[in-house]
Amino acid sequence: MHNSLVKLVDIALIPAAIMVVGKALGLIFTAALFSIPWTVTQITEAFFNIRPVVSSTDILVISTYSDAFMLLCVSIGFSFVLVQATKFHDTHISPRLLVKLSNNNLMGLVKSSFDVYHTASIWLIFSWLALLSVGINIAAGKTEIWLGVIGLAVNSVLTAVLLQDVYSEIDLTRKNLGSKSALS
Repeated sequence: MHNSLVKLVDIALIPAAIMVVGKALGLIFTAALFSIPWTVTQITEAFFNIRPVVSSTDILVISTYSDAFMLLCVSIGFSFVLVQATKFHDTHISPRLLVKLSNNNLMGLVKSSFDVYHTASIWLIFSWLALLSVGINIAAGKTEIWLGVIGLAVNSVLTAVLLQDVYSEIDLTRKNLGSKSALS
């Protein structure tokens, strides 16, 4: 396989796991917080053969808050990637921060454009997939609409931050190419 494809698959495992674990932990925390009884059943003909069972009166509460926890987990993960893209990117890291990282033996935090943008693109996709799953739950009447509105706002801001970093990287590259051609 091509190096980029292998890298994308490796990176995709973390946000996918965070989505699944976030939803499951959200279900458990919500059930415990609101004292909602629930059980797990096994379905033999389904791909995911284990399903939580909640009473129909509690499904809206438990689904809304477990979706909120999932979105929160994915947004926090994506935010860490955005901090890495904006602060620890090797093309525009400040010299002062570079010295601090070097003195503390933390140079591993500095990433190349290849690593930063591959990771950020995967997290971007998974943040929108998480919001899509919330939208499906909203359409099915299992999740409150306010969560979709908040999720859309958060995803839009995170996407805008990433796009701003990409545009600044493109401008920086154009300036560097222009100065190199001027020297030739």
